[in-house]
Amino acid sequence: NGEGYFFDRIGWTGGLGLVKDFPFSIVEEYLALGLLLHVSVALKRSWDISINYCLYTGRWNMLLSGLTILFFLTMHLADIRFSPEMKYTMLRPPKHFVAWPGLLEGRVFYETDESIPLVRVRDLYTREVELFKDLG
Repeated sequence: NGEGYFFDRIGWTGGLGLVKDFPFSIVEEYLALGLLLHVSVALKRSWDISINYCLYTGRWNMLLSGLTILFFLTMHLADIRFSPEMKYTMLRPPKHFVAWPGLLEGRVFYETDESIPLVRVRDLYTREVELFKDLG
């Protein structure tokens, strides 16, 4: 939940900081562009290498497994990042995006200090538990 709030807090960096209320942060833009580049190069190279072979030769395995993973990532991005069923919870965000004193305790993205006000954040943990509890 704290990590999701971290990405929400750096939303002002989206659109290179030039567009107010841009829906994505610079990190999400970078990851999307990297994914698009990786997928386009992988598809082109896999197609060029595999097109002259039959499916049973095994030359298509990398292309087919890559497409399966791409489908998996796309479905889970839609289920988690763009879910209309997202619930909310409260946490205390760290002042400087990361809770440095909590690193050794395993809490990176939230504080336990009672003086920090609670903030409403997306409950990503509960959403992931709901999605993955029934694997059938």
